[in-house]
Amino acid sequence: NTDRQSTNQRQELFMQGSTPTSVSQSRNRQGTERLTLHNDFTMNKPFWTYITADFNHSKRDNSFNSAFDQWDDSLTASMRTVGMGEGKAWSIKVDAQGAFKVGKKQRHTTYFMLFEHQNDESEQASRYSTRHFAEPSSDVRHNTSSISRKTTYAMANMGHNTDLTEKIKMHIGAGVTMMKNNVRDYLYHPDSLMLVSQIDALSAITDPTNSYDSRTERVEGSVGMSIFQQGTYKYSDDLPYTVGYRRWHVGVSVPFKAERLDYQRGSLDTLARQNTVFANFDASFHHRMGGGKRSLKFNASHKRSSAQLTDMITYRDDSQPLVVKLGNPDLKGAVTSNFSASYRDEKNPNRKWNVKTELTYNHREVAQSVLYNPTTGVMTYKPTNVEGAYRVGADFGMHGNLDKAKHWTWMNESHVWFHHYKDHSMLEGETQSRERAVDNILLRTHGYVNYSRDKFSLFLKGDISWRRSAGNMRGFNSINALDFEYGVLARYTLPRLNTTLSADAMMNSRRGYGSSLLNTDDFIVNASISQPLLKGKLIARLEAFDLLHQLSNVYSSYNAQGRTETWHNTVPSYVMLHLTYKLNVMPKKR
Repeated sequence: NTDRQSTNQRQELFMQGSTPTSVSQSRNRQGTERLTLHNDFTMNKPFWTYITADFNHSKRDNSFNSAFDQWDDSLTASMRTVGMGEGKAWSIKVDAQGAFKVGKKQRHTTYFMLFEHQNDESEQASRYSTRHFAEPSSDVRHNTSSISRKTTYAMANMGHNTDLTEKIKMHIGAGVTMMKNNVRDYLYHPDSLMLVSQIDALSAITDPTNSYDSRTERVEGSVGMSIFQQGTYKYSDDLPYTVGYRRWHVGVSVPFKAERLDYQRGSLDTLARQNTVFANFDASFHHRMGGGKRSLKFNASHKRSSAQLTDMITYRDDSQPLVVKLGNPDLKGAVTSNFSASYRDEKNPNRKWNVKTELTYNHREVAQSVLYNPTTGVMTYKPTNVEGAYRVGADFGMHGNLDKAKHWTWMNESHVWFHHYKDHSMLEGETQSRERAVDNILLRTHGYVNYSRDKFSLFLKGDISWRRSAGNMRGFNSINALDFEYGVLARYTLPRLNTTLSADAMMNSRRGYGSSLLNTDDFIVNASISQPLLKGKLIARLEAFDLLHQLSNVYSSYNAQGRTETWHNTVPSYVMLHLTYKLNVMPKKR
């Protein structure tokens, strides 16, 4: 299998009195040979057990090239990169799950166990050609890396339900995972583009400050308990049974982690440990009315987590010419609260609707601060804690029928979201990073109208979204981006021949992006024809995808650090023939 990818990206950093901008283009090719084996086993007595086993082996090779340019008021730096690589990997995974009853009362216990081992070996060679323009200079660097990753992972959890009263129940659960991860990442600087396997002597060209050995052992898990009330409702008088649901629940979980890291990089040789225990809470209330056709829900949760131990090591990685990565020994984990409320009404079968509102507040989260050097164009990244970011929004949706025969159906969903981002950044020469805030508003509505009768269907759809970003930095220009698409899909099956013809056409448009290359109109056309043969056992289908060669994926992201716009293309236009044969073997009657 060979995969070719093309990506164009434009990125802006939001800084006080400065907006460094970069544009990159990359082309990648990866070939993969893969072998996969799968087996599963099921046993129903004396208790239910299900076991699966998977083995995967892959061999891959790749090549790539990219161009990167960065400027502020004028061009500050440019870099051209070419490279190649190869690697192989294998993994094995076995998991087992089951359930059994305890005693004669309504009690049951469930369990799940997993074991997995992964082994990945890869080599990568890159040539970086860098030019600096503020203080004119040029540099050519050859990077060759040898990376070995070995991970062993095991997990087990168990849950037990018991009755406190007729309707109030209690669930107790516990789970534990054990992980061992060994990484050996060594960087070399030969005088040409070569893989490690082609280099005879490595010691003289090894880069000790950017080569490291990391050995991690981690045991983590959680113990939790929740109490809930079981409710029932009868969805229809025609049905002889009732449907069960949780009316309310209150739960607490205690996640714990014990982690040990043995890390060596150049002159740095450290043994780090981290032991954490938290208490997380969640609660919900669910009320059903009108025979279960109307429902009201409330949810609340408060969660804490620890920071990654590898981010807390004091190290410096400058293996890439224009990017430096640092650790932060003072880093702390994230603390998040979430609240939501929703209402759903399905009383009228021809017009069903729902509404939801949600708030997520980040008391503390982990972000990447960035230090920018306007002379060299070098970006230095460091994980840091920020406080006070939040996200609040609402969703509204409706769907139903336009006629009694239900030939015409329709749907509409609308969303409004406000995201208050927090981050850190600073310019070279400043004594400390500054906290930045950017407010991002997203408005989106999408829907369809569908006509379906006998063997003919017609589908009309549309989608429009608008994003606006505004920051508290001096000189920040508000950003407005508009994406919209509309199109039609038709499908018809010829009565006697049973030949199915289908075609769809969509127009994808974008406006307001910083890069003019992304402000485009892409007209996508697909078509297919299928024919059943051998009394329906064999189905032949001919499919033509993206007939006009217009398909691409464009997306943008905004936070307090900057804006990133990406154009990505991985799926080429193609024509494909599908042959599907249905084989049913019925067991003999005993």
